[in-house]
Amino acid sequence: MGSVMALFQTEFRFVAIEVLGGKQRKYYRATPAGEAALAEVMVKVRELVGEVGLDVPLSNQASGA
Repeated sequence: MGSVMALFQTEFRFVAIEVLGGKQRKYYRATPAGEAALAEVMVKVRELVGEVGLDVPLSNQASGA
């Protein structure tokens, strides 16, 4: 059975929906505007963590876990 693909885009994310064998899968990807917004938020999160005094490393990459 073939796939049916639907694509949606908002300001901050791109969504691809694929239907294979009656099961729906969604794939999300940040748009350039979404990546820029995330970078701005991460700066503020790092500042907050520093002000609270937590020693938690914050990486720009998802852990994959």
